[in-house]
Amino acid sequence: MPLPLAYMQLDASGEFRLEQARKKAGKRAKEIKHLKYFADSRGDIKSNNLAVWERYIRDFEYNVRNFRSVLVDTLTELLDVRKIAEHGRNSQILQIYYGSMYADFRWMVKEARNNDANVCFLHRMKPEYVGGETTGNEVLSGWPGIVYETQVYIEHDRDDDGVFTTTIKECEQNALVTGLVLDSKEGDNDFPSLATKVFPDTDQEDWQ
Repeated sequence: MPLPLAYMQLDASGEFRLEQARKKAGKRAKEIKHLKYFADSRGDIKSNNLAVWERYIRDFEYNVRNFRSVLVDTLTELLDVRKIAEHGRNSQILQIYYGSMYADFRWMVKEARNNDANVCFLHRMKPEYVGGETTGNEVLSGWPGIVYETQVYIEHDRDDDGVFTTTIKECEQNALVTGLVLDSKEGDNDFPSLATKVFPDTDQEDWQ
């Protein structure tokens, strides 16, 4: 993603991605701001997660107004923080209580769209089950509404040969690219290549 970038990390394995990004940035590595969020499970778990949630929202609002790119890693884990902050647990929560949590995430998307930042909301995936049986497919783990709220929704994958692909699943900005697959073997599986497909009137230099 274009620099300067704010990396908002909840995922425990994010340090490797951060290291790779800094290496790629070279002399501009200082333009990557790393913010790490961790809710202590000891003591008052509800209050601890509420403090993390409130800090995250404050930082997010600042970052989308002051950085060219913002990476939320991951919204799956941020949803867990939000659940525990309100209910003291992240499971066995009635569906009627999800409305306020999803409203907070819609605010995040709208705040992103009202500013000039490129914001990426990462999600984990999980096996899909129907009638107690796995379908062999995967679905979003987190906020399913993200598919319909953002300008473009993509899915990443890797095959047995180590080839990484990015599939554009939904794109409100340019519906003609829906279904397009970017392939690391072809050398076009990166942010500038994706951005120029979504915004065909731009070139890759615009996204460096």
